[in-house]
Amino acid sequence: MRVLIVEDETRMAALIRQGLEEEAYAVDVVADGSEVMDWVRSAHYDLIMLDISIYSPTRADRILPQSYWVHYVFLGFKFVDFELNPMDR
Repeated sequence: MRVLIVEDETRMAALIRQGLEEEAYAVDVVADGSEVMDWVRSAHYDLIMLDISIYSPTRADRILPQSYWVHYVFLGFKFVDFELNPMDR
């Protein structure tokens, strides 16, 4: 199974890629949404994981030809830095 990850956060993309590759998936990562079409034209993907801040669900429908059948997963992460109170552990 071939997966394309569209994610501009390099750490997040690396973590997702590592997990998928450990499960024997072929993975490509693109950080720039403007390059997605080039990647899609270069290989057939079974799954495209899109950062929702780069591609909204309505925009995602426009990146592929109608004859191209693929599953989408939309990623929407928000990182929050906070300090835990030792009593909360």
